[in-house]
Amino acid sequence: MEVLVALLIVGLIGAVASLRAGISPVVAVEDESNRLGQTIESALDRSRLARTPIVWRAGPDQYALTILEGGNERTIARRELDTQVKITSVWSEGALQNPPYELVLSGRDPRLFRIRLGGEQSTLFELRSTLLGRVELVRASEIK
Repeated sequence: MEVLVALLIVGLIGAVASLRAGISPVVAVEDESNRLGQTIESALDRSRLARTPIVWRAGPDQYALTILEGGNERTIARRELDTQVKITSVWSEGALQNPPYELVLSGRDPRLFRIRLGGEQSTLFELRSTLLGRVELVRASEIK
């Protein structure tokens, strides 16, 4: 009986691993884009409540959010992107940034930014901020 349970667990782990490995680049980029958009919106809300800016810093394959508390920076979130996904470009107030990227997020003083994410096959999604402090996800076919 224990052997059957162990085999079942091993089988489930193998199935989950193979499903994860089989995720298409399009799905991976869209998932990471949605996750990043939700993370930034949450940071904007937190900034609004705490009345302090939050800094988003990123490289091509990872990002982190930090907040200034008592004169010290504290990391509040960090994420390594899926291996199929890269941050390809970032604009702040219309100016293209060079990596490593940095955006100051303020819920009380929203700034316009765009973040593009892509995959191996140039699948592109863009996150765009609004003056209302929200983040919109735009697909490649809608980017102008």
